[in-house]
Amino acid sequence: MYLHQGLVEIYEGIRQYPIVYYYHSRHAYRSLPFAFRMVGGMAGALRWGLPKDHPPSQTPWLPTLLVGLDTITDFLEERFLSESLGEPPDPVPFETFESALLRDKEPSDYWLGRFLQMNAFMRDLVHMENTPDPEEAYGRYEQWLAFAYHNRAFFETSALDLGYEIEDLESGPGKKLF
Repeated sequence: MYLHQGLVEIYEGIRQYPIVYYYHSRHAYRSLPFAFRMVGGMAGALRWGLPKDHPPSQTPWLPTLLVGLDTITDFLEERFLSESLGEPPDPVPFETFESALLRDKEPSDYWLGRFLQMNAFMRDLVHMENTPDPEEAYGRYEQWLAFAYHNRAFFETSALDLGYEIEDLESGPGKKLF
């Protein structure tokens, strides 16, 4: 709920005072791209990192947060970004997904690898030990892919437009840039 309220405040602030978009913090972890990367990653992990019926995936404010993220990133893309975010890649075939999920086969697809890493982290976090259902997990992967691609593309494009180095934004808080 508080993350959604924060997004609304950012959205309203930038709509009223567009110059705020160009604010460049000396600390990368206080930047707009970093904030959206972290909120998007957390929201995506809660929504698609666990089975659909798992309690954290059912948090009432989660759909609102996801819609809010899409709304504001679409607004910022249209109004400020130097280039379009593009279209997400096609999901890997189910057979490839199932092989990577159940047989611990190292995926060659970047996005599949990220999904499986997130899925394993979230399952470990909530102590799920049963084998995941490949069809259910594949459905989550397909939905997650579009969201994660859009979130990552926004992060990279806005970071470059605002003069941040991607490497600085991928590290955690506490490192001074200048």
